[in-house]
Amino acid sequence: AWDPTANEMEQVADKVYEITYHNVPEFDNYQVKFAANGTWADSWGGAEENFTPESGVAFDAVYNGQNLTVNVPYELADVTLRIDLSNFNYATKTGAVATVTVTDAVPKTYIGDVNGDGKIDANDVTTLQMFIAKYADVTVNEAVADVDGNGKINVLDVTAIQKYVAGGFDGTGNAGKVLENIA
Repeated sequence: AWDPTANEMEQVADKVYEITYHNVPEFDNYQVKFAANGTWADSWGGAEENFTPESGVAFDAVYNGQNLTVNVPYELADVTLRIDLSNFNYATKTGAVATVTVTDAVPKTYIGDVNGDGKIDANDVTTLQMFIAKYADVTVNEAVADVDGNGKINVLDVTAIQKYVAGGFDGTGNAGKVLENIA
């Protein structure tokens, strides 16, 4: 809402403020701007019209600048707006830093994330090795463990995950792909 009193930000550190909007629908042209003290007298935005900051990357917020364009490429997203005024100089009107972070709000299941922690790393390799060795207390999502897609869970899947984690190798199968996107 463009009412500067409608979206109060939370102070998360000295002179650092943040607000997160949850389950924001996909759209390519949300317009936002930072306002101070419930009024537009002091605000921060972009240097030029339609400035679209990269998600998660800090940028210089311009005092009384232009609206920021926020693109949401996901079906639903969490959008966090953060402004850091700890180095802002009222005399020169410079030093404010802002960050706009857009994250997918719909959890994804990735091939190779056999322990289900949301990332593919050496822990998945170890978990899969323990599963194959039939450790009694180790379970995995078998749909994500069959990395090479051959219908079997074996050392070839372990090797594919190792190559994926190491990066730059062929033979990683479906590692890193979203489970629902695999035919």
